[in-house]
Amino acid sequence: MSAGKPWFPRCPAGILLRGRAGGWGRSRERAPARLTPRFRARLLMRAALSWLYPDASPICPLCHRPLPGPAMVDAARSDGSRFCLFCVQRLAALQPRVWKGCLQTRLGRVPLACGIPYDRDIPTFIRAWKYDGVLALTPWLAVFVEAALQPLARVFGREPWLLVPVPTSRDRWQQRGYDHVLLLAERISTRTRLPVWPGLLRRADDGSGLTQSQTAKSAAQRSAGTVGRYAVRPEALVHPLLRAGVRAQRFLLLDDVVTTGSTLAACADALFSAGALQVAGVAIARVR
Repeated sequence: MSAGKPWFPRCPAGILLRGRAGGWGRSRERAPARLTPRFRARLLMRAALSWLYPDASPICPLCHRPLPGPAMVDAARSDGSRFCLFCVQRLAALQPRVWKGCLQTRLGRVPLACGIPYDRDIPTFIRAWKYDGVLALTPWLAVFVEAALQPLARVFGREPWLLVPVPTSRDRWQQRGYDHVLLLAERISTRTRLPVWPGLLRRADDGSGLTQSQTAKSAAQRSAGTVGRYAVRPEALVHPLLRAGVRAQRFLLLDDVVTTGSTLAACADALFSAGALQVAGVAIARVR
Protein backbone atom coordinates (compact mmCIF):
# COMPACT_ATOMS: atom_id res chain seq x y z
CA MET A 1 0.00 0.00 0.00
CA SER A 2 1.48 3.31 -1.01
CA ALA A 3 1.68 6.01 1.62
CA GLY A 4 1.26 8.65 -1.04
CA LYS A 5 -2.01 7.26 -2.42
CA PRO A 6 -4.20 6.10 0.45
CA TRP A 7 -7.17 4.01 -0.58
CA PHE A 8 -9.18 5.22 2.41
CA PRO A 9 -11.62 8.09 2.00
CA ARG A 10 -10.69 11.27 3.79
CA CYS A 11 -12.85 12.60 6.60
CA PRO A 12 -14.61 15.86 5.62
CA ALA A 13 -13.26 17.58 8.70
CA GLY A 14 -9.71 16.66 7.70
CA ILE A 15 -8.45 16.89 11.27
CA LEU A 16 -6.22 14.41 13.06
CA LEU A 17 -6.91 14.43 16.78
CA ARG A 18 -3.69 13.67 18.65
CA GLY A 19 -5.09 13.11 22.14
CA ARG A 20 -2.80 15.53 23.93
CA ALA A 21 -3.02 16.05 27.66
CA GLY A 22 -5.78 18.48 28.46
CA GLY A 23 -7.29 18.13 24.97
CA TRP A 24 -10.56 16.92 26.46
CA GLY A 25 -10.89 19.59 29.09
CA ARG A 26 -10.26 19.18 32.81
CA SER A 27 -12.77 16.47 33.68
CA ARG A 28 -11.62 13.52 35.76
CA GLU A 29 -12.38 11.13 32.87
CA ARG A 30 -10.51 13.07 30.20
CA ALA A 31 -8.66 11.08 27.56
CA PRO A 32 -5.12 10.24 28.66
CA ALA A 33 -2.15 11.61 26.75
CA ARG A 34 0.12 9.35 24.78
CA LEU A 35 2.86 9.29 27.45
CA THR A 36 2.93 9.99 31.17
CA PRO A 37 5.42 12.58 32.46
CA ARG A 38 7.34 9.78 34.19
CA PHE A 39 7.70 7.80 30.96
CA ARG A 40 8.78 10.93 29.07
CA ALA A 41 11.45 11.50 31.73
CA ARG A 42 12.60 7.91 31.29
CA LEU A 43 13.06 8.43 27.54
CA LEU A 44 14.95 11.68 28.13
CA MET A 45 17.20 9.97 30.66
CA ARG A 46 17.95 7.18 28.19
CA ALA A 47 18.82 9.70 25.50
CA ALA A 48 21.04 11.63 27.92
CA LEU A 49 22.95 8.50 28.94
CA SER A 50 23.47 7.58 25.28
CA TRP A 51 24.94 11.02 24.70
CA LEU A 52 27.16 10.94 27.79
CA TYR A 53 28.43 7.42 27.16
CA PRO A 54 28.50 6.96 23.38
CA ASP A 55 30.85 3.97 23.62
CA ALA A 56 28.64 1.98 25.99
CA SER A 57 27.23 -1.18 24.43
CA PRO A 58 23.41 -1.03 24.33
CA ILE A 59 21.26 -4.15 24.47
CA CYS A 60 18.40 -5.34 22.31
CA PRO A 61 15.13 -4.53 24.14
CA LEU A 62 13.60 -7.83 22.98
CA CYS A 63 16.26 -10.49 23.59
CA HIS A 64 18.65 -8.42 25.78
CA ARG A 65 21.71 -9.38 23.74
CA PRO A 66 24.52 -6.80 23.61
CA LEU A 67 24.50 -4.79 20.40
CA PRO A 68 27.97 -4.35 18.90
CA GLY A 69 28.30 -1.37 16.61
CA PRO A 70 28.15 -3.17 13.24
CA ALA A 71 25.16 -5.26 14.32
CA MET A 72 22.96 -2.34 15.39
CA VAL A 73 19.84 -1.80 13.34
CA ASP A 74 17.74 1.29 14.00
CA ALA A 75 14.10 0.33 14.12
CA ALA A 76 12.97 3.83 14.13
CA ARG A 77 11.27 5.56 16.05
CA SER A 78 9.45 6.61 18.94
CA ASP A 79 11.57 5.42 21.82
CA GLY A 80 14.94 5.17 20.10
CA SER A 81 15.21 1.42 20.70
CA ARG A 82 17.50 -0.62 18.48
CA PHE A 83 16.99 -4.29 17.68
CA CYS A 84 19.66 -6.88 17.01
CA LEU A 85 19.76 -8.50 13.60
CA PHE A 86 18.41 -11.73 15.09
CA CYS A 87 15.25 -10.02 16.34
CA VAL A 88 14.86 -8.08 13.10
CA GLN A 89 14.87 -11.41 11.27
CA ARG A 90 12.23 -12.75 13.68
CA LEU A 91 10.07 -9.72 13.00
CA ALA A 92 10.54 -9.96 9.24
CA ALA A 93 9.57 -13.64 9.26
CA LEU A 94 6.07 -12.79 10.49
CA GLN A 95 3.67 -12.13 7.63
CA PRO A 96 0.01 -11.07 7.90
CA ARG A 97 -2.56 -13.87 7.94
CA VAL A 98 -5.84 -11.99 8.02
CA TRP A 99 -8.87 -13.44 9.79
CA LYS A 100 -12.35 -12.06 9.09
CA GLY A 101 -15.42 -12.52 11.21
CA CYS A 102 -18.31 -10.75 12.88
CA LEU A 103 -19.40 -9.85 16.41
CA GLN A 104 -23.07 -9.80 17.31
CA THR A 105 -23.38 -7.32 20.17
CA ARG A 106 -26.45 -6.41 22.18
CA LEU A 107 -27.18 -3.47 19.90
CA GLY A 108 -25.77 -4.32 16.50
CA ARG A 109 -23.56 -6.31 14.18
CA VAL A 110 -19.83 -5.54 14.06
CA PRO A 111 -17.62 -6.79 11.19
CA LEU A 112 -14.19 -7.69 12.54
CA ALA A 113 -10.74 -8.40 11.05
CA CYS A 114 -7.42 -9.33 12.68
CA GLY A 115 -4.02 -9.23 11.02
CA ILE A 116 -2.34 -12.36 12.38
CA PRO A 117 -3.01 -15.27 14.79
CA TYR A 118 -1.76 -14.82 18.34
CA ASP A 119 0.98 -17.45 18.13
CA ARG A 120 4.70 -17.95 17.35
CA ASP A 121 6.59 -14.77 18.29
CA ILE A 122 3.57 -12.46 18.26
CA PRO A 123 2.75 -12.86 22.02
CA THR A 124 6.36 -12.00 22.92
CA PHE A 125 6.41 -8.91 20.74
CA ILE A 126 3.00 -7.64 21.86
CA ARG A 127 3.86 -8.11 25.55
CA ALA A 128 7.14 -6.21 25.08
CA TRP A 129 5.29 -3.41 23.28
CA LYS A 130 2.35 -3.28 25.69
CA TYR A 131 4.06 -3.74 29.06
CA ASP A 132 7.81 -3.17 28.67
CA GLY A 133 7.82 0.12 26.80
CA VAL A 134 9.34 -1.16 23.54
CA LEU A 135 7.51 1.46 21.49
CA ALA A 136 9.78 0.91 18.50
CA LEU A 137 7.59 -2.12 17.77
CA THR A 138 4.65 0.15 16.92
CA PRO A 139 5.41 0.45 13.18
CA TRP A 140 6.04 -3.29 12.93
CA LEU A 141 2.71 -4.15 14.56
CA ALA A 142 0.85 -1.54 12.51
CA VAL A 143 1.62 -3.61 9.39
CA PHE A 144 -0.76 -6.34 10.58
CA VAL A 145 -3.54 -3.84 11.27
CA GLU A 146 -3.13 -2.31 7.82
CA ALA A 147 -3.45 -5.78 6.28
CA ALA A 148 -6.65 -6.38 8.27
CA LEU A 149 -8.07 -3.06 7.08
CA GLN A 150 -8.17 -4.18 3.47
CA PRO A 151 -11.24 -6.47 3.69
CA LEU A 152 -13.03 -3.97 5.92
CA ALA A 153 -12.77 -1.32 3.21
CA ARG A 154 -15.54 -3.17 1.36
CA VAL A 155 -17.78 -2.90 4.43
CA PHE A 156 -17.58 0.88 4.57
CA GLY A 157 -17.25 1.55 0.87
CA ARG A 158 -16.22 5.11 0.06
CA GLU A 159 -17.89 6.70 3.04
CA PRO A 160 -15.73 8.55 5.63
CA TRP A 161 -15.04 6.74 8.89
CA LEU A 162 -13.23 7.49 12.14
CA LEU A 163 -10.56 5.37 13.84
CA VAL A 164 -11.41 4.85 17.52
CA PRO A 165 -8.73 3.30 19.77
CA VAL A 166 -10.08 1.08 22.55
CA PRO A 167 -9.37 3.20 25.64
CA THR A 168 -6.84 2.33 28.30
CA SER A 169 -8.02 2.94 31.84
CA ARG A 170 -6.35 5.77 33.73
CA ASP A 171 -4.62 3.50 36.24
CA ARG A 172 -3.23 1.22 33.50
CA TRP A 173 -1.99 4.27 31.58
CA GLN A 174 -0.19 5.54 34.67
CA GLN A 175 1.27 2.11 35.43
CA ARG A 176 2.61 1.49 31.89
CA GLY A 177 3.51 5.08 31.12
CA TYR A 178 1.76 5.28 27.75
CA ASP A 179 -1.43 4.50 25.84
CA HIS A 180 -0.23 1.81 23.44
CA VAL A 181 -3.42 1.56 21.38
CA LEU A 182 -3.56 5.33 20.88
CA LEU A 183 0.07 5.27 19.69
CA LEU A 184 -0.82 2.48 17.27
CA ALA A 185 -3.85 4.42 16.02
CA GLU A 186 -1.75 7.49 15.32
CA ARG A 187 0.80 5.41 13.42
CA ILE A 188 -1.96 3.90 11.27
CA SER A 189 -3.48 7.34 10.76
CA THR A 190 -0.27 8.66 9.21
CA ARG A 191 -0.34 5.80 6.70
CA THR A 192 -4.05 5.72 5.86
CA ARG A 193 -5.18 9.29 6.68
CA LEU A 194 -8.00 7.93 8.79
CA PRO A 195 -8.75 10.56 11.46
CA VAL A 196 -8.27 9.37 15.04
CA TRP A 197 -11.12 10.05 17.45
CA PRO A 198 -10.33 8.79 21.00
CA GLY A 199 -13.84 9.51 22.16
CA LEU A 200 -14.40 6.51 24.45
CA LEU A 201 -13.57 6.14 28.12
CA ARG A 202 -13.19 3.06 30.30
CA ARG A 203 -14.51 3.20 33.82
CA ALA A 204 -12.77 1.43 36.70
CA ASP A 205 -14.19 -2.00 37.55
CA ASP A 206 -15.21 -0.94 41.05
CA GLY A 207 -15.07 2.01 43.38
CA SER A 208 -11.36 1.48 44.08
CA GLY A 209 -10.32 3.18 40.86
CA LEU A 210 -8.29 0.13 39.81
CA THR A 211 -8.87 -1.91 36.67
CA GLN A 212 -8.70 -5.68 36.81
CA SER A 213 -6.69 -7.52 34.16
CA GLN A 214 -8.66 -9.52 31.59
CA THR A 215 -5.84 -12.00 30.93
CA ALA A 216 -6.77 -14.73 33.42
CA LYS A 217 -10.55 -14.40 33.08
CA SER A 218 -12.84 -16.90 31.39
CA ALA A 219 -14.99 -15.93 28.41
CA ALA A 220 -18.05 -15.51 30.65
CA GLN A 221 -16.12 -13.37 33.12
CA ARG A 222 -14.72 -11.21 30.32
CA SER A 223 -18.17 -10.65 28.88
CA ALA A 224 -19.73 -9.83 32.24
CA GLY A 225 -16.81 -7.61 33.24
CA THR A 226 -17.03 -5.36 30.20
CA VAL A 227 -20.78 -4.64 30.26
CA GLY A 228 -21.26 -0.94 30.95
CA ARG A 229 -17.52 -0.29 31.38
CA TYR A 230 -17.20 1.82 28.24
CA ALA A 231 -18.95 5.04 27.31
CA VAL A 232 -18.64 8.00 24.96
CA ARG A 233 -17.01 11.03 26.56
CA PRO A 234 -19.60 13.84 26.64
CA GLU A 235 -16.97 16.43 25.71
CA ALA A 236 -15.90 14.32 22.71
CA LEU A 237 -19.29 14.81 21.09
CA VAL A 238 -18.58 18.47 20.35
CA HIS A 239 -15.30 17.84 18.54
CA PRO A 240 -15.11 19.14 14.92
CA LEU A 241 -14.79 15.58 13.63
CA LEU A 242 -18.42 15.09 14.68
CA ARG A 243 -19.92 18.18 13.08
CA ALA A 244 -22.81 16.09 11.80
CA GLY A 245 -23.21 14.23 15.10
CA VAL A 246 -22.62 10.61 16.02
CA ARG A 247 -25.69 9.45 14.11
CA ALA A 248 -24.06 10.33 10.79
CA GLN A 249 -20.73 8.62 11.51
CA ARG A 250 -19.12 5.26 10.87
CA PHE A 251 -16.55 4.11 13.41
CA LEU A 252 -13.65 1.67 13.19
CA LEU A 253 -12.63 0.33 16.61
CA LEU A 254 -8.95 -0.55 17.09
CA ASP A 255 -7.62 -3.00 19.71
CA ASP A 256 -4.39 -4.92 20.19
CA VAL A 257 -5.55 -8.52 20.72
CA VAL A 258 -9.00 -10.10 20.32
CA THR A 259 -9.71 -13.09 22.57
CA THR A 260 -13.46 -13.34 23.07
CA GLY A 261 -14.36 -10.01 21.48
CA SER A 262 -16.09 -8.81 24.65
CA THR A 263 -14.09 -5.58 24.86
CA LEU A 264 -14.79 -4.63 21.26
CA ALA A 265 -18.45 -5.58 21.70
CA ALA A 266 -18.79 -3.34 24.76
CA CYS A 267 -17.09 -0.44 22.97
CA ALA A 268 -19.32 -0.95 19.93
CA ASP A 269 -22.45 -0.92 22.08
CA ALA A 270 -21.29 2.36 23.65
CA LEU A 271 -21.08 3.85 20.16
CA PHE A 272 -24.38 2.32 19.08
CA SER A 273 -26.01 3.74 22.22
CA ALA A 274 -24.79 7.18 21.19
CA GLY A 275 -26.39 6.67 17.79
CA ALA A 276 -23.49 5.46 15.60
CA LEU A 277 -24.53 4.60 12.07
CA GLN A 278 -22.10 1.70 11.65
CA VAL A 279 -19.24 0.14 13.66
CA ALA A 280 -16.49 -2.28 12.65
CA GLY A 281 -13.46 -3.62 14.52
CA VAL A 282 -9.83 -4.30 13.71
CA ALA A 283 -6.94 -5.70 15.77
CA ILE A 284 -3.34 -6.78 15.46
CA ALA A 285 -3.92 -10.40 16.43
CA ARG A 286 -6.59 -12.92 17.34
CA VAL A 287 -6.37 -15.70 19.92
CA ARG A 288 -7.58 -18.88 18.22
